[in-house]
Amino acid sequence: FLRVRGSASMDAQIHGSSMVVDYQGTKYVLTNFHVVRSMVELYIENLKTGNVYISRVIGRDPVLDLALLEIPKELAHLTPVEFADFTIGETVFASGFPFGERTITMGFVSSTKLISSMFILSQVPLNPGNSGGPLVNTRQQVVGVNTAYRLNANLYSFSIPSSYVQKILPQLAEGGTIRHAHAKLNVVDFRNLLPRNFADMGIPYPLKQPGVVVVAFHDESASQQGIEIGDIVLSIDGVRIETIGQYVQHLM
Repeated sequence: FLRVRGSASMDAQIHGSSMVVDYQGTKYVLTNFHVVRSMVELYIENLKTGNVYISRVIGRDPVLDLALLEIPKELAHLTPVEFADFTIGETVFASGFPFGERTITMGFVSSTKLISSMFILSQVPLNPGNSGGPLVNTRQQVVGVNTAYRLNANLYSFSIPSSYVQKILPQLAEGGTIRHAHAKLNVVDFRNLLPRNFADMGIPYPLKQPGVVVVAFHDESASQQGIEIGDIVLSIDGVRIETIGQYVQHLM
């Protein structure tokens, strides 16, 4: 695992965590998009030697908060991480460089349902600088990429599941900024709506089939395609959609 360093200006220093990944035999460095978003200069630091190398962003996904970086040739010998799925209740560890020092914290996977399966929720302590680092199981496999934490939510930490990372990695490797079809709509899980919300949108309650409900547009082209506020997405390409996580993952 490596440290990402950079500057947004002469005075503002930014740092985060990262990991080496492999796609079709080519190695890259993976981190959070928000870590590198405002960097003017971008460096990868090998904490074992203290050496720092110039890098650049190859691909970015602002929606999933991921960025793929060029791996410096001096670090190309490093072994890529191994990805794995997670299970609720399993012990996990967060590795990263908050405060400029490497730390390892421990906790367990709590749930995915609170954020409609889009994030792994764990009770692993995270700090600024952990962003972009791995969430690792007891077999040293990466189950997620750490991205955020909430002190006012019983120390819940949020990580991007490895299944999402592996699915989006080919697009990141192609370069540029990824545009998601699902980003045109603001949808919510039907379980998160109250009966009066259904009434306000003219939707019969209760639903005969579970799905995600369109509540707003991020892109007016969606309305031009006949989509309306209050529409319920039940399936896409014949695949049943019951949660936002399924919706997002299918439209990646």
